Parts: sequence; structure tokens; C-alpha cells
Amino acid sequence: AGIAEETGSGNPFADPAAARCFSEGLVKDLGITRLTQIGITTSIGSAEEAFAALGEGEIGAVADLALGCIDMAAAMVPLFAVDGISEESALCLARGFEETDFYREAFIAGMTGDDTYDPAADPEFLTLMMTVAAECLTADELAILMGG
Repeated sequence: AGIAEETGSGNPFADPAAARCFSEGLVKDLGITRLTQIGITTSIGSAEEAFAALGEGEIGAVADLALGCIDMAAAMVPLFAVDGISEESALCLARGFEETDFYREAFIAGMTGDDTYDPAADPEFLTLMMTVAAECLTADELAILMGG
């Protein structure tokens, strides 16, 4: 329950099934002893502090677990559906990144508090973004995205 309550409605783990999947996966993959060592209990404190105590391999495993429990594209729709971009187009955009490492890298950056992660500075990401935008957006939405 703590995971689902931590950030409210913007939290992809607000869905009880996703929270249960993630919580049970953490116990299975890391074990109660390790979870206790890093400070994750049933009355969760700061997830960022707890995740900062994980090793690099553990962080990757937790990210993979989380992404297997939630529909990240659906969770991203509210971020993309702004300024005149329809929810349908936003979902198409979000689905366009599913075959990349974008969601995994963003999730890890969020877990570890890495504020230097900037996909907009990555030429490969920008190329993909433009390709996906051209496939998903109407001409009017594309103009909005381009600032015009």
C-alpha cells in the first residue's frame, strides 16, 4: 500500500495490481533482509533514499521489475497530452518509445535522483522523437510540438 500512496494520482503504482506486482517482485528478487537493509518496509520512508542504497545491478533489476508491472506508456499519456495534443496521439507517442531504453533510463534516473538525465540532449532520442511524432501526430499537433 505504501508504494501506491507515495505520490498519489500521478503515481503509476496507484493501481493496486501494479503496486502488488512490484511489491511482491521486490520481496522475491531482493529478499526481506535486503529490503530492510535499504530501508524499505511496509511503512515506506523515502523511496529515493532507499533506492540510492542499491547496487547498480540491483537498480537495473528493480527498474526491469517495475516496467514489467506497469503500463509505462499509459502512465506517460498525461505528460504528452498537453497543449492541444490529444490523448490518442499522446498514447501513440508513448507507445513509440516502448522498444527503446528510454523508459528504463528515465525510471532509473528517477529512482536514483539523477537530475542530469536529459533525453533531449541525446541525438538518438531526438531522432526517434521526431520519427514517432511524424507517425502519431496530426499536422496541427505537430505544429504545436514544433512551437508554431
